[in-house]
Amino acid sequence: MRLSIQQYALALRELLQEGGKEKALSNFKAYLTKRGEGAKFIQVLEEAIRQVEVAENIEKLVVFTKYAVTTKERGTLEKKIATLYPGKKLDLTYVLDESLIGGFRVQGQNTSYDHTIAHSLNQFSQTLKS
Repeated sequence: MRLSIQQYALALRELLQEGGKEKALSNFKAYLTKRGEGAKFIQVLEEAIRQVEVAENIEKLVVFTKYAVTTKERGTLEKKIATLYPGKKLDLTYVLDESLIGGFRVQGQNTSYDHTIAHSLNQFSQTLKS
């Protein structure tokens, strides 16, 4: 009987909670390989990470900005972004996007918030056209 990626991920999470993470990962990969399912290892690992994020209420987000942001600016951005995701633990990754004029854009797995100058100008243009 073949288990699903989700079932394997749950089993992997249980093994990792017992300690010895490197050995657990190595043994788990060997187990999958022995069963002829070694190619599923990366998918299982990604699913285990996703399950942990759901269980711990973590929202992984990418923040796109024109320029590198200072520590103070990050604090301000993080407070603003936190209001968009109430009750979530935020895991933010900052990425430079030279195509932006200014502002920032936040991209999550299922959501996107655009607070860029280009987006604001586009909305203003649409308002003038209506």
